[in-house]
Amino acid sequence: MRGGTAKLLTLLHPQSGQVRVQGVTSGTNDVLHGWLKRELADIVSHLPAPAAVLSPEQTRAAWERWRAGLSVRFTLLADLPPLRMLLVLDNLAGHKTPQFVCWLMDHGIMPLYTPLGGSWLKN
Repeated sequence: MRGGTAKLLTLLHPQSGQVRVQGVTSGTNDVLHGWLKRELADIVSHLPAPAAVLSPEQTRAAWERWRAGLSVRFTLLADLPPLRMLLVLDNLAGHKTPQFVCWLMDHGIMPLYTPLGGSWLKN
């Protein structure tokens, strides 16, 4: 773009191939996280209800199973909703802020981060 740059915010559902995109001229955490929160809240609101109602202990165990394999583990909230979605993000520091991670957990979304330099990995 002459006189500046643009960025394309992207969410991809790998199974369906559905993509949500938004063009922006600024890629700050405020811009990115605001967009992600709106899009993710919409996605979660359209998911089917969980198949079974789990006890708080079973809910925590589901979260812990995914967290167990992480090299860097964030602290889980005391009260967790049902795990609804896994969100794979790059490992930028802004994606790991307590405010953003807590928002994700509040909405049943488990953040999983690519390995350092993972965007350069090839098959």
